[in-house]
Amino acid sequence: MKIKKISPKLDEKPEKQESVNEKLDRLEEELKKMKKQLNKME
Repeated sequence: MKIKKISPKLDEKPEKQESVNEKLDRLEEELKKMKKQLNKME
């Protein structure tokens, strides 16, 4: 929290990159769950 307040400009880029990676990871997990559910339905 303190780092963000001191240098927000420097932290903006890495934070965005991390958020994108996190979103991708979540999407992958969701896809895996959906595939499992589909397999169960079949």
